[in-house]
Amino acid sequence: MKSKLPFILTLAFLILLCVAPDSADASKRRIARNPSEPRELTRVEQVRIEGYMNYFSHALFRYCCIYGEYPASARLLVKSGLIVVWPINPLTGNPVRFIRDIREGEYKYAGEMCYVYNSPKAGFFKGIFETTRSMGWEYYEFPDVVDQSKLEQLKKSSTKSYSEKEPYRFAKSMASLFGTLKNIHLDEKTGKLPKSTEELLGNHFRILREYYRPKYSGDDDQHGGFFELGVDLKAGFWYSIYKTRPDYTYHFAHRFPYEGLNLLEREFVDEDFPELKTPIPLLGSSVYPDVLTLPGKVLMSVDDIKYVRD
Repeated sequence: MKSKLPFILTLAFLILLCVAPDSADASKRRIARNPSEPRELTRVEQVRIEGYMNYFSHALFRYCCIYGEYPASARLLVKSGLIVVWPINPLTGNPVRFIRDIREGEYKYAGEMCYVYNSPKAGFFKGIFETTRSMGWEYYEFPDVVDQSKLEQLKKSSTKSYSEKEPYRFAKSMASLFGTLKNIHLDEKTGKLPKSTEELLGNHFRILREYYRPKYSGDDDQHGGFFELGVDLKAGFWYSIYKTRPDYTYHFAHRFPYEGLNLLEREFVDEDFPELKTPIPLLGSSVYPDVLTLPGKVLMSVDDIKYVRD
């Protein structure tokens, strides 16, 4: 009678495959976890953190392009109006705080931020974050060197656009958040598009009531920035329309859900922008012309931003 050992070994191997992590990243993530770290975030929470790291980097770039130097403090950056929404720390459920200093391993400040001003030509953020690319909670300084080179490119290629002090700040700020909000909902894998502003922002972001300025009054009203983010439930699209300079309006649509679709099938820009069938604006001047018309649940004040000095 033949030995059953090869069969048993094969069966054991198949069982190991079934219970193994879905990816090498997941395996490395578990091995790398430090017992003193905070809890492991969900992927959606990781995407949120990546989103507000990118969002604040973008605001810092734009400040430098407008004023020719970095802000001397985090308060100056906030006061500039270049930040329209504020992130919620997924660990605390409260608005992200600015901490005077954050060092590696200071997990009590995980998810919070620190702004470092070295000179008018050098400023950056730092903090301890968990992202989709990290192995646990890691110390980051951002924008990084690659981003700094991006800033120089922006100065050279988009001087006019990025030097506008008003009235495009709102539109630019909201446009820079579009990708993050889209990715958060794609990663939730619910197969559903948000149907309201509350669903759109969820527990991820709040709008700063002092800087919600979708409409402007000035000498030339035609040069007002415009932004609209919405969904078309019938066509299954996210869409974004925004005007951030006098001579150009940008159109973008992203098919949802995205599983099984290649890049060309799911993204549409400008001339390929699809005809919207039943558009539902979720955020923008067409549906919320001023801060008084916004739902109270999505708002917070700049006075709610905490600057910790310990």
